[in-house]
Amino acid sequence: MKLSKAGLSYNPMTNAIENRNRDWLVEAPDLGFLFPAFNDRNTDLHSLLYYSKNPEELSTQLIDEVLGCTIPLSAKSQKETFQAIVEETLGENCDFETVKNIHESLSEMLEERKEDPEPLTLDKYQVKRLLENNGADPEKLQELDTIYPTDEKSREASFVATNVVSTRGFEIKTPDVSIKVAPDKTYLVQTKMVEGRSCIVIEVNEHVEINGISVKPIRSKQDEE
Repeated sequence: MKLSKAGLSYNPMTNAIENRNRDWLVEAPDLGFLFPAFNDRNTDLHSLLYYSKNPEELSTQLIDEVLGCTIPLSAKSQKETFQAIVEETLGENCDFETVKNIHESLSEMLEERKEDPEPLTLDKYQVKRLLENNGADPEKLQELDTIYPTDEKSREASFVATNVVSTRGFEIKTPDVSIKVAPDKTYLVQTKMVEGRSCIVIEVNEHVEINGISVKPIRSKQDEE
């Protein structure tokens, strides 16, 4: 229960603005479940729907003692776990181009399945194949079995693709710089050695703005001559 917000209202009987009467309201639930679940317009006795207002704060006691289910990884946990798997499995091969290729591969998979009603999920085999196709060392891939997340019943976790890759953009961060690129324009960004230093290079061939101010593109020395 929660008391409604204070405010003013118009009283037509007195033709005056008055304090609005405050009521005790029943808020939306923080936790809840629906059993049986309702899938494809039918009752599904083999499933239940669990709801948590905050997906990072699940009621483990309710899930364990009442529902008797395993706790799935939240969207945030899926992303962090997938990132750790990529970093650990690729090892020294976890460079800019490799991670960019993984992003592009996942984006292509999502594009191919965008008409499917069910979200695209990645099991261990698909994660392994994704890493294998993007430069993972065979010995490191063998270690995937030991680091891949499982529940208390040794069942392997699956990742929802949209939880591990952003479909809204491709983001690059350093301690001092943040770069955001359209998801279908990742080819405009690459790494190069410039005067002995590793640099992130962005191709500029269209309109450029800095803090809302239009600037002219950089000209080559040949153009200036």
